[in-house]
Amino acid sequence: MGKAAVRGGWAGKILRIDLTAGKIQEEPLSDDLAYGLLGGRGFDAKFLFDLVKPGIDPLGPENVLTLGAGMLSGTIFPETGRINVGCLNPLTGIYGYGNSGGWWPSRLKAAGYDHIIVTGRSPKPVYVFINDDGAEIKDAGDLWGKTTLEMEKIIREKHGRDVRVAGIGPAGENLARAASTIVDGDFSANGGSGAVWGSKNLKCIAVTGTKPVAIADPEEFYRLARVEAKRLRSTKRPAEIEYQKYGTMLLYDLLTNYVGYGKDTRYLTGEEMKSILCRPLFEKYCVGYHACGSNCLENCTYLWEVNVGPYAGTRTCAVRFGSTDYMTLGMGNNNAGSLVKFHSLANQYGFCGKMMPTALKFALELYERGILTKEDTGGIEIKAGDHETIIELTHMTAFREGFGNILAEGPGNMARIIKGAYPYRHGMYGRLYNASLAFTTGTRGTDHLSTLCAVFFGPEEKMKIYQKLVQKIPQLTPPNEFAIKGRAPWMMWEEHSKMVNDCLGRCISGGVIGGIPILADLEEDPLGEARAKLMTALTGHEFTADEVLKCAERAYNFERAFNIRQGAGREWEILPEWQQNMAFDHLAMGKITPELFREYYEDYYRERGWDGDGVPTRAKLTELGVGYVADELEANMPYPRWQGPPLWPLDKYPHGGQRTDW
Repeated sequence: MGKAAVRGGWAGKILRIDLTAGKIQEEPLSDDLAYGLLGGRGFDAKFLFDLVKPGIDPLGPENVLTLGAGMLSGTIFPETGRINVGCLNPLTGIYGYGNSGGWWPSRLKAAGYDHIIVTGRSPKPVYVFINDDGAEIKDAGDLWGKTTLEMEKIIREKHGRDVRVAGIGPAGENLARAASTIVDGDFSANGGSGAVWGSKNLKCIAVTGTKPVAIADPEEFYRLARVEAKRLRSTKRPAEIEYQKYGTMLLYDLLTNYVGYGKDTRYLTGEEMKSILCRPLFEKYCVGYHACGSNCLENCTYLWEVNVGPYAGTRTCAVRFGSTDYMTLGMGNNNAGSLVKFHSLANQYGFCGKMMPTALKFALELYERGILTKEDTGGIEIKAGDHETIIELTHMTAFREGFGNILAEGPGNMARIIKGAYPYRHGMYGRLYNASLAFTTGTRGTDHLSTLCAVFFGPEEKMKIYQKLVQKIPQLTPPNEFAIKGRAPWMMWEEHSKMVNDCLGRCISGGVIGGIPILADLEEDPLGEARAKLMTALTGHEFTADEVLKCAERAYNFERAFNIRQGAGREWEILPEWQQNMAFDHLAMGKITPELFREYYEDYYRERGWDGDGVPTRAKLTELGVGYVADELEANMPYPRWQGPPLWPLDKYPHGGQRTDW
């Protein structure tokens, strides 16, 4: 990879924060790292593989927390400005990452940094303040115990209105394993990482800066930014037009009515379901638009307010489809006001909006089976449709009160703790929710966000994509009904393309399908030729589409190798037999039987260049230029089998706090 005369795009520095020693160091961003892994999630993958030793306690000081802005963050390019947060996940015991919107990533680049690596543990609560002059560790005694919104208010009073904040609420302080990193008060970067902040006594990282991001070819870059803005705003796709009006809640409508995903009709009638679809919710509770970043052109996020009923006075933003399905259909709950209330509490307490509802749904299932009783829950009856109990349990989980102490462990760990629950677990590696074949190969466990979400592509669009891809990928066979052969190359393309988005800091939600590709509709340019030209204009390095996807494959193999060291592999990735018979799968265009499920995994491992247990081979890692990863894996094989993260005695966790009334 050649060096550019002017290296644009990256700020050029990495910040290392050692909380044990109370020291901060800067180091330059190398060309090999920049051109080989791009940024964001790609940098996280290498740093975590290099720094996190296998077998450690995710809640111990040996864990590492990484935060990084995507390559396009801090520029004017539309639908960019994302943060990636990585760690050994205390929720699952394997690789953990989350990706969030907000203004924080752009401020980090403006302060002169691309990435932050946090190690060790502070003896007392602290926060980090970063600006043009550098970074400083500060006392957080007045912030500890505060909600994320209270924390933001205090930080801005200290450092000015322009400062942006990423950090945790009380759930993270109490080491709730479903806790999340909350960015700018509203945007969650997925479950697990919040507890790592808390374990390090790190409340938040506040950032402000004024330095512009260098652009190698400004004229061409800004021309392409205008082209992209026009493409997104002039779409003719009906789904994208609807999305720009309703945001992610439109996806809830689409997937609720899509066979095989989110379709839980045990509790609510068709009429009851209609009352919690996005249109009636918008008419009743939506009070304004709220952009999730400085470059947002879509209506992904809104402001919500409840004016009547038991939750009157509740205000929040970011009511999202990923948690709405379990909070409504999964819990038999059609009280829309409680839905807004739950999101408000999740944002303030610092919960993952997906994992917390999943824990509640799993508790309901166990209660209905008689595995959980009132004696186990402290006298609380968990029943479908009881929205008041849902809200009460959310409060209790944030502060590890009563049965909330068990819910705070997350759904997968609940299956290990509660006697008789383990056979009823869903998904993989403790991430429990409805599975599709395309959701089963993600590196953080069962995951609807590890791919490009091809569930949204119609048959005609899929065929156009196949026709383009098959020219480059001979193993890829055209789609046909009830087939599995040839799907692994398609899945790899989806996973690598999503990885590129996470490395660039590109939002995949914007405009549904429209926000997934860059500069061209996906069926016209699935390999990202136009994206490579944009990256060349930004950085000055002559990127090709193949090279960009190779960077993604390199990062994906770092993540996979990380998981192998944690004892993950084929044994845990073949779902329990009762979950393998999927009613419908968009990847196979039909029903998935146990035989097809196993056949898919064999095909997938083979196409990835992994062995029969899913371990990346030396040949593959050498091809990717990271042969030292093979040295590490081979020198220490076999690793102890994954059993989930080590769990603490429930009375050893911190607990307590002040409930919010808002």
